[in-house]
This record gives sequence, C-alpha cells and structure tokens, in this order.
Amino acid sequence: MADLTTFYRDLLTEHPTMGDLGAVAAAIDLFGRGFNSPTIAEHRQALADARTPTQPPAAKRYWLSWWTEPDPGQFELHTPWWISGARAGNAHSVCAAITATSEDAAREKITDSYDVPPASGLEWRFVDERPADWSPYCDRFERADWMQWPDTTPNG
Repeated sequence: MADLTTFYRDLLTEHPTMGDLGAVAAAIDLFGRGFNSPTIAEHRQALADARTPTQPPAAKRYWLSWWTEPDPGQFELHTPWWISGARAGNAHSVCAAITATSEDAAREKITDSYDVPPASGLEWRFVDERPADWSPYCDRFERADWMQWPDTTPNG
C-alpha cells in the first residue's frame, strides 16, 4: 500500500491538475488488474493518502552531553547549554537541551553548531529524549538571557 501511495503522491506532484480517474488509470497501467493487484478500495485509500499533505515529524526534546577539549573552537548554539564538569586530560563535559525529530538529528544540531567540528568527532556521553513539557532549567542549570527554549518555566 505504501508503494501505491508513493506512486500517487509522485504522480500528483508531477501532474497537479490530474483527476482521480486519470490517476487510477495510470496506477492500474503500472500495478495491473490481476488477482495480486491492488483492490479498488486500496486505490481509493492510497489516492486519499497521497492527496493528504504530509506533516513533518514533530520535534522532541533532548538532553545531550559530550566531552570536548578545553578550547573546543568556536561554536554557536542558542538553545541552553552549560559546561558541567571536567575529567583528566582537560576534557570538559558540556550539557545541552535541543529540540529535534530524532536522536541523530539532535547530535547533528550539536555537531553543526561548531565552526569547525573536531576532526575526531564528538565523544557523546548521552543523548536522552525528554517529555514534551520538559525544561532543562533547574538550580544547577540556570537560565541565561541568551538561551532560547520553547518555554522558560524552571524544573526545580
């Protein structure tokens, strides 16, 4: 069914004025009329799905931390972030709050915030999804005026 919906979505993108009968005729030409072909009900549903605008995935909230050198180079991140500690060898622990559609997208936002990302990459400590109403602010991680976050209600 997904292939049929994709077919209709692509067809209607290429031919936005095409009517339903023309679209179904094109699909039948491609997918056939035989026993293993989509039913009329499947064509109707796929065509309706193809005409429904797709919504981008909703952004989720993430709490991330990574190790960085004492002078990590220039990075610009407008969401909340703090240097939260250090380990032997002068590496600093950075924590940040990010909104993104996935863990990978959250990591990518951090990496993309660097003018020149570290050649060896970032050493991630954790990437944790948080509830939709979560705020990173608390007694340990206080809000600064430059920090941009969907809400500004402290957690603690």
